[in-house]
Amino acid sequence: MNIYSTRNYLEKGESVLLTGTTGCGKSFFTPALGHQTRSQGNKVLYPEVTDEAQKYSN
Repeated sequence: MNIYSTRNYLEKGESVLLTGTTGCGKSFFTPALGHQTRSQGNKVLYPEVTDEAQKYSN
């Protein structure tokens, strides 16, 4: 989680993809990270994986 605390991914314009086993906290961490990012003046997008996969399947 250190990469998220340094915010280097924002400065580089990188996306964040959270993966993990059931119950590890992805659904809790994602909106918390988004809220923190928005409070610092950045934009946040929460695409569904299936929506993103469809872009590349055609």
